[in-house]
Amino acid sequence: MASLPELFDSAAAFLREHSPITIVSHIDADGICATAILEEALDETGVGFSARFVAQASAMAFQRVAQETTGAVAFVDLGSSHLDTISEAFAGRPVLIVDHHQAQGAAPDALLCSPVAAGLDGTRVVSAAGLALRVAELIAPGVAKDMAPIAIVGAHADNQEPFATINAAILDDCVARGQVRVRSGARLYGIETKRVLDLVAYSYDLRIEGVTRDARGAKRLLDGLRIRDPERRRWKDLSDDEQDALDAELLRLSPNPDARVTHYTIPSMPPGPLRDTREAATLLNACGRLGQPDVAVMALRGDLGALRDAERVQREYRRAVQDAHRWFQDARARGDGDVVVRGELVLIRARDHVPPDITGTLCSVLTRGEEVPRGTVVVCVARNADGTGTTKASARAVDSHADLARVLRDAAAAVGGEGGGHSMAAGAVIPTDAEEEFLRLVQDSLE
Repeated sequence: MASLPELFDSAAAFLREHSPITIVSHIDADGICATAILEEALDETGVGFSARFVAQASAMAFQRVAQETTGAVAFVDLGSSHLDTISEAFAGRPVLIVDHHQAQGAAPDALLCSPVAAGLDGTRVVSAAGLALRVAELIAPGVAKDMAPIAIVGAHADNQEPFATINAAILDDCVARGQVRVRSGARLYGIETKRVLDLVAYSYDLRIEGVTRDARGAKRLLDGLRIRDPERRRWKDLSDDEQDALDAELLRLSPNPDARVTHYTIPSMPPGPLRDTREAATLLNACGRLGQPDVAVMALRGDLGALRDAERVQREYRRAVQDAHRWFQDARARGDGDVVVRGELVLIRARDHVPPDITGTLCSVLTRGEEVPRGTVVVCVARNADGTGTTKASARAVDSHADLARVLRDAAAAVGGEGGGHSMAAGAVIPTDAEEEFLRLVQDSLE
């Protein structure tokens, strides 16, 4: 078994030796971060490249990429779960896979740069962005140093806290160089973009009665702490004493045992959502879900015009999520079978009422909100409009004992589809005419 440093060396040699290279990446924030890091490094070294993004890793998606491209291919944040397909579809072509997910199948002619291949837990020790950074350090060390904070965004986006081993080493380096600031405090979302009043009132995870979702209650709390002008000032405008007092009071009042979090700030980023890793991940995911991952990559690479475009895409994405949430609420109220609640399981038949790339977000909104009990598994299926006759399935949970990756993988395989992901966040692509059987299998596995 090769060590991870040996795999990094081999991946770096691959990138030096092949030009042009097609980067094939996942549309989520980690894949976008990894792509941005590699693009910067390849630009520095003069290696030609183009990038393609895949919404859902599947044999069909990889076969399409193989048909539409030529030459060397570097898979980023995907590929490990489809080694057999890659081996067949890309036979005779140079293939690199930079991925941290569990490997399935075999691709003996491909170079697999993975912590799993080195005997490590890829879900905990490093994200795809972290892997990309370690490879970039070997081909363009100056660029990699500048891009290092982006790897923290990727790890944060993939819920890899508390950071360990590789992630921890990357963070330590960033902190030592002043590239990332770390602060422990209340679980506030929007510290770089929201006014303090909205920051307190609409950080839903705090779940403080009379404050959360209540602007007047939030204003009373802030007045009691003598924090002036919360309607105009942002977090950065508060003094250290004001920040400490507000953090302490919110943590005292919040019933959420996970109300305390670590905030990671990237001061070199332009003012806005990219300065906070939590907000950055949300922005990048929004771009990916609405088919604009290339805009997100350019924003990470310092294009201010692309950043403005990304913020516009995020506003569109929020409206799409709000529309999907309203549809869910209406369907649940109708009781017509589109939404089925069975104990700690919610099944959503969205059909074509919800865009397929929004299904995971809808599930996350529900599992992290107050509409379903904590620990509930939410599964949503929505039909793809690309003429393939397929349906996208997403599943999310918080504090559940279920292994959603296994559940969706097994249920999808049983109906001729494909699935996988993480234990608390998974997805699948299935034939549309097998939706009901798929949902029945998922229900049987989870009840």
